[in-house]
Amino acid sequence: ASRYWAEYRVSIEAEGEERVSMIRVFDICSGIGGFSLGLHATGGYKTVGFCEFDEYCQTILKKNFPDVPIFKDLKELAKDEDTIRSIPDHDLICGGVPCQSWSAAGKQKGTEDDRHLWPAMFEIVKGKKPTYVVVENVNGFITLGGADLVLHDLEGEGYASTTLVLPALSVKAPHRRDRVWIIGKKI
Repeated sequence: ASRYWAEYRVSIEAEGEERVSMIRVFDICSGIGGFSLGLHATGGYKTVGFCEFDEYCQTILKKNFPDVPIFKDLKELAKDEDTIRSIPDHDLICGGVPCQSWSAAGKQKGTEDDRHLWPAMFEIVKGKKPTYVVVENVNGFITLGGADLVLHDLEGEGYASTTLVLPALSVKAPHRRDRVWIIGKKI
């Protein structure tokens, strides 16, 4: 994935466009900002907005990213064209949409669970048309069909996408915990 983004920056800079000295990120279901913290550490990304429901997490985001707007409710934000227009323009949207509806530890209701937020994220993708989409979730996202839904939706909007399953132990964590990553690029 980082190879794609590096190539994107180089290709934009080669075209003489100034606007992309940094890839602009809209980080949803942000938690305490793990995606943005990791992306910022590379030096090539700037978060332009968060969407996080939890008040404690919002406090942490405000502390670490004091000048970045935080939207509270993803479903409310994605409800219509006007609210989607209020989202800052971005090149990349990323989010670990809630895993409870897909987790083996939960009731595994999938798309029938009220916490299934991919449809709201997808409305933003359709409205804002970012170059990149990154979705993260638990392994049940594959077995219960969530990944297929995301891949189908992204393909319908002109994204080439890939799915990766990376266990936590691949980054030296002392447990397996498979994580599903879907990375899409607008073609």
